[in-house]
Amino acid sequence: RDLAPELRKAVAEAAKSGAQTREIDVAGRKAFVVTDLSSGKPTTIVTVVVSGGRLVLGEGANVGGDEAVALVRAVDFSRVAAVTR
Repeated sequence: RDLAPELRKAVAEAAKSGAQTREIDVAGRKAFVVTDLSSGKPTTIVTVVVSGGRLVLGEGANVGGDEAVALVRAVDFSRVAAVTR
């Protein structure tokens, strides 16, 4: 199951509400970054599509988009993809 189209739609909705959004590549995988600045303190959510239905989520309070992405880049996505259910 490909979750990227649904994530793009959710990110577009967040952008309409004033959040900073972007789609990037993290270790060869699609990632979506949403930063909400409405409270004066940034809150960022990074969603990385590891495989069709498997995601890695990173959330940071008082963390801007670039810093949150840097933290998520430390994840070993190949190990995440290799986990069996």
